[in-house]
Amino acid sequence: MKTLDFSSIELITGEDKDYHQELIGLYVHLFEDLSIKYKTQMLSGDGEKLYATIHRAKPSLITLGLTELLEDMKQSIALFSQDPIDTEKVQAAIEYAQKYCEDVIIQLKKYRERMK
Repeated sequence: MKTLDFSSIELITGEDKDYHQELIGLYVHLFEDLSIKYKTQMLSGDGEKLYATIHRAKPSLITLGLTELLEDMKQSIALFSQDPIDTEKVQAAIEYAQKYCEDVIIQLKKYRERMK
């Protein structure tokens, strides 16, 4: 798992500690939500909703330097074009994304505590 790039957050929030804490909280919520939606949409095979979910998360993923996760999630959409769908690859993609999101959330929470 890549270490997050917090420089953009610091640039956006400047010296405003309250805004800083709020923004980190929003990112934590975003990654909790992304993990749940990604799993649900991968299991349901809903490529359109999955694409929309990934697209909405894209600015935050880029801001935090998580382009690797973004690309991996985008590539997982291609799994639905296979016939039959490789359920082992779908499950592996879900597990990878969930672990990655969990690691991001842990890093964000630790960072938020350090910045109090």
